[in-house]
Amino acid sequence: MVENEANRANFEELIGHVQVLKARLESNIKQDAPASQSQYDDLFDYYERAVKDRVMRNATLTEELNETHAKLDQHKRRFEVLRLSVVLAIIIMVFVVGIMAFPSETKFVVASPYCTHFAMIVVGIGLSALFKRRRVKQD
Repeated sequence: MVENEANRANFEELIGHVQVLKARLESNIKQDAPASQSQYDDLFDYYERAVKDRVMRNATLTEELNETHAKLDQHKRRFEVLRLSVVLAIIIMVFVVGIMAFPSETKFVVASPYCTHFAMIVVGIGLSALFKRRRVKQD
């Protein structure tokens, strides 16, 4: 988040007041003139307000950083699901292309129980990825 002009102007105004009062107090000390209590109070007040302004800015940036980290984690989980889906799609495509390219040689593979087990495993992994994706969306 870029700091808006109003916040920056408020902070610069407060720092300006602090610098002016600091200069007045230093000149009073050099001239051995007593500084008024109101000058000390004003200096403390402006300084305190400037610090509070920076604390609020820091809290805002921290909250935005936490939100960004949460979004990043969500995108990482979605990417993992997408990557798994792509890998599974490639495996299935290679398997199907192999069967279509060599139908007579793969006739026994399609009829074998291993093919059924492989298909069940691929479907199971795909379904678990989809359910995981739905859980991510609910979070």
